[in-house]
Amino acid sequence: MFKTTTGFKATLGGLIVAFGFNVLPVAEASAQQMCGKRTDVVQSLSAEYKESTTGVGLVNNGMVIEVLTSKTGSWTILMTRTNGVSCVVATGNSWESVDLQIASGPAA
Repeated sequence: MFKTTTGFKATLGGLIVAFGFNVLPVAEASAQQMCGKRTDVVQSLSAEYKESTTGVGLVNNGMVIEVLTSKTGSWTILMTRTNGVSCVVATGNSWESVDLQIASGPAA
């Protein structure tokens, strides 16, 4: 369904391991997670930060992880549950896209 590359899979795998399949609060000061209907969350990020989806992946438990980035370098990672509710997992600045190479086989 999704076109994937080794680099994206490695990054996605690292994120999943880092978050332990849990949705974490965005900021330490935040007492509440930022969650909502996916369309509302994505529209809000687009309007406020000019972010759009640049990568998606399917988590083994059926959830979808999504990376949104902007031209100014801001980024957000969303985790969307099977019921359509999305929660912001992490946010940051200084996002840089890198050229992906499709692996022809296992790395030596």
